[in-house]
Amino acid sequence: MQRRLVLALCLLASLAPLHAQTVPKNVLILHSYQHDLDWTRLIHAGMVMELESVGNPPVLIKTEYMDTKRAWNEELARCFADYLILRYSEARIDLVLVSDNDAFDFMLMYGPSIFGDAAFVFTGVNDFDPASIAGIRGRVTGVVEHIDYHSTINAIHMMFPELRELWVLADASTSGLKTLKEFLEAAEEIRCPLEISSFTDAPFSEIVAESEGLSDTSAVMLLSYARDKAGLVWSMRDIGSQLSAAAKGPVFGLWDFYMGHGIVGGALTSGLAQGRAAGAMALRVLKGESPATIEVDDVRATPLSLDWRQLKRFGVPMSRVPDGAVILYKPLGLYERDPRAFLAISVLIAAVLLLGASLALTRIAYSRLRASELRLAGSLKEKESLLKEVHHRVKNNFQVIASLLSLQADGFEDESTKKALLESENRIRSMALVHAEIYEESDLAAIDLGSYTRALASHLISTYADTAPRAVFELQGERALLELERAIPLGLLLNELMSNSLKYACDETGRCRMSIHIATDRDGGFVLRYADDGPGLPRTLKLEKPDTLGLQLMAVLASQLGAGLSRDEEDAAAFIIKLKEAKA
Repeated sequence: MQRRLVLALCLLASLAPLHAQTVPKNVLILHSYQHDLDWTRLIHAGMVMELESVGNPPVLIKTEYMDTKRAWNEELARCFADYLILRYSEARIDLVLVSDNDAFDFMLMYGPSIFGDAAFVFTGVNDFDPASIAGIRGRVTGVVEHIDYHSTINAIHMMFPELRELWVLADASTSGLKTLKEFLEAAEEIRCPLEISSFTDAPFSEIVAESEGLSDTSAVMLLSYARDKAGLVWSMRDIGSQLSAAAKGPVFGLWDFYMGHGIVGGALTSGLAQGRAAGAMALRVLKGESPATIEVDDVRATPLSLDWRQLKRFGVPMSRVPDGAVILYKPLGLYERDPRAFLAISVLIAAVLLLGASLALTRIAYSRLRASELRLAGSLKEKESLLKEVHHRVKNNFQVIASLLSLQADGFEDESTKKALLESENRIRSMALVHAEIYEESDLAAIDLGSYTRALASHLISTYADTAPRAVFELQGERALLELERAIPLGLLLNELMSNSLKYACDETGRCRMSIHIATDRDGGFVLRYADDGPGLPRTLKLEKPDTLGLQLMAVLASQLGAGLSRDEEDAAAFIIKLKEAKA
């Protein structure tokens, strides 16, 4: 019996520490200002983020707001202390987190009478004097807020050397007066070359109107400002955006909640980072570490952050931007936004370069051919053989490029990329067909237009066989010969028309009828009428102002041909191409 009793006691003793670890810790967060201020929201979010990041010890968070931006005096402070005594008289608070100077000063005066010997961690406190906590250092630590006025003032002068004035905006709150005093002292220390003026203490709407009257050689500096003369509390977003829109010159700030709302930038203090730092200290205390062993965080370095959009707005060259500045809101390049699209475009560029090289070789070959013609006027057979070889090689180069595009398209899963590569492949094959036709012709100067259009239609119908299995092509009219210089752009133009028909003019069974009618006109040129049996393009669409890549390409090709391209007035699915007589 005694042995069993001893075992039970040992078991209970081993479970006691485990039970102690699971007892929740009560943490009170005391903010100087109300939750509707961006600064308070960011600090609170950082604190909670850290406190809830671990489950041991579990933390129960309570929050109180002093709201000193709206109204605060000694009588309200005593009433607030009485409220807290009554509110938490039966709930032990293990630790108090305070933000900003008003809550810090309140805790120094009333904290012991409300929370006893509970530890407290502060953050957002500027103008900090270590002597203020000397008598209670054993249960107090925190994060000192250092605002880097010097870096911001120097950056303003470096990026905007044309400025002559700097207008500062601060409210009449504790933090507003402190930041104004510190800013003026910092400007005097570095001998700021700008004339510094303060906005009048007035309703914010009047301050905005006053900023409209400033010249473009005047900048605006936003210090701690939330409540105006009329007692209205403004959001940081509205303050930054309205002043930036009204002032002709740049606007700067010192806290990150202004970033993205009209300011150029500054050495920005982060409420979220300060809240997280204080929350991490609080966790260390809750786990048993003495606040006396945790050094007060007195980090002074603040990175300079700039809005790329505002730099462009004021035409600031990157050579004036200080080294190490963080540039925000800069548009991403194509590779960062879509690496696959970047790769596809790179392949297309490579194909174009290969095509350009092939065309350059063709020009060289033609130049040599013309020189050979002068030297060997009587050697017609040799000339024809050389020219045929040139066309044969160019045709093969085009086929290689088309095959590369086809292989590349097979490697992509994105349908839009595959579609772009397939269309490029068809355009290149249409040019290859021109050289293939010339290689087969006895006349090396021109091709049979009818034979070429049949070959082009046959290739495109086989390409779109899956979606247009019943597509047919009809050729009508007179025989026409077209010289090489105009055959390639005309082939590309017909490729766009036929591809469009095969993609959009087929019915549900995949049937599509395409036709070309060739006729000569009175001026010795040709008139081609292309049509399909689809619904055609809307009548409101004007070829003079094309809004799609296909129509833009058709307009460019028609211009290269020196041809007229128009819509058939009676048939919405028909196009008229008028080719002038070839020049001798």
